[in-house]
Amino acid sequence: MRTNAIILAVLLLPLCPAGASIFTLTDANSSSLVDTGPAGMTNWTVDGVNQLNRQAFWFRVGAAGGETNIGSLPLVSASQPIPKYLSTLYQGGSFTVEVMLLLTGGTQGSGTSDVAESIRITNTSTTSLDFHFFQYCNLHLNGQAVNTSVEIPGSNTATQTQGPATVSETADVPIPSRHEVGLYPNTLNSLMDGSPTTLSNSGGPIGPGDLTWAFQWDRTIAPGGSFLISKDKHVVPEPATMSLLVIGGLRFLCRRRK
Repeated sequence: MRTNAIILAVLLLPLCPAGASIFTLTDANSSSLVDTGPAGMTNWTVDGVNQLNRQAFWFRVGAAGGETNIGSLPLVSASQPIPKYLSTLYQGGSFTVEVMLLLTGGTQGSGTSDVAESIRITNTSTTSLDFHFFQYCNLHLNGQAVNTSVEIPGSNTATQTQGPATVSETADVPIPSRHEVGLYPNTLNSLMDGSPTTLSNSGGPIGPGDLTWAFQWDRTIAPGGSFLISKDKHVVPEPATMSLLVIGGLRFLCRRRK
């Protein structure tokens, strides 16, 4: 009953107008800035130190042509019912993209923080959609552009380190089709050069340097069907503490999708 009441309260809240562009998420020791335009997420501050330069999403429909930043699409709605949660909905020509972000901070001074993300792509047309979705991430751990190392040892978990700070991101629903680690701005340039991108599956480790990573999902979405991506990014000075943050974040997003 309590979950239903929360969902009802959220639905009754007014949506932010499409012209709104920058939102601040806050929880405990953490805050984040999210631009609904092409910039994407541009700040993730934990205990007063920014860990992120930029995270953004691109897509391509079909095999030809270049990728497009989702922030270039018309913004249908943006809703922030509580300070740590943001949902945005973008409209493409034959599809919609909904991005849901949940920031979960740790206690002051713990150095722990978590960002749970869920992306739903829905085919609104009457024909199958050949869809390619990309996540690009450029962390600046401890506020420093040059970090020690980054690697994707398997296919779905990226880990970046700088001094005592380690950030790990796992994308497991579903496993990405491809991945790539690199030095800035190589991957970013490939997403913006007007040609189709296929990530290299380079897993590293590489570094030191201004390091980036990216994931790619390739799916054929049936008419009226949806494709859901769930992933989680966290600072991990204390694995036991972070396990609690991750579980809490994923449970919240699961309730929001029901």
